[in-house]
Amino acid sequence: LITFQQDNAWGYVTLWAVVLTVIALHEHAHGLTCVHFGGEVREMGMLFLFFQPCLYCNVSDAWTFADRGKRLWVTAAGGYFEFWVGSVCTYIWWLSAEGTFVNTVAYQAMTVCGLSSVMFNFNPLIKLDGYYILCDLLEVNNLKQSSMAYLKANVKHYVFGEPIQEYDYSPKEKRAYLIYAMCSLVYITGLLFGIFVLVAGLAVPAFGLVGFILAGFIGYKLFFRYIKGAVTYVLRA
Repeated sequence: LITFQQDNAWGYVTLWAVVLTVIALHEHAHGLTCVHFGGEVREMGMLFLFFQPCLYCNVSDAWTFADRGKRLWVTAAGGYFEFWVGSVCTYIWWLSAEGTFVNTVAYQAMTVCGLSSVMFNFNPLIKLDGYYILCDLLEVNNLKQSSMAYLKANVKHYVFGEPIQEYDYSPKEKRAYLIYAMCSLVYITGLLFGIFVLVAGLAVPAFGLVGFILAGFIGYKLFFRYIKGAVTYVLRA
């Protein structure tokens, strides 16, 4: 991604600008689609998710739409628009001269849009657009919380011998919850570990001891809460 005149600061600047621009376009697509169907956008802003800047657009009005098709369009609008941005940038990258500013920015935008859509936006294993699309299609609220709670109950029962809670789920729903929870757990763990390895691999060689401390802090923020909870439970069992 960072290939403009080799691996230099300018490449990082252009990549960062591309990421922010794509995110802004994504959120505006959600908002404009919601307004198009008669909803209101009461808030837009920015937060950090996995140490990356993320703009957000409050389109909760979409959940008041009686037509599920309209709700799905609002949810999918951001990723759908990213798909078209990525497609246009693919043609620009293909037609422009290699190594030029336009070629590099188009390549970065094409790659960012592709990775964003596949790994994040339309991935139902994390609570972004794909997750809410799946919940709406299945007509299940709080899919992640319910599936993780059911998985924890089974682990406590079969590993630690605790009485299992009674859940009013059909056998099909139980299998679906277990499969979703395990897939989500594996994906999120791999994603967080990948982020840690990436940051450590960049920070330690570049900044030495400071980079090592930074990597340790990030590892602490990413994993300590989960490790502490697991260890505390095992010791109490």
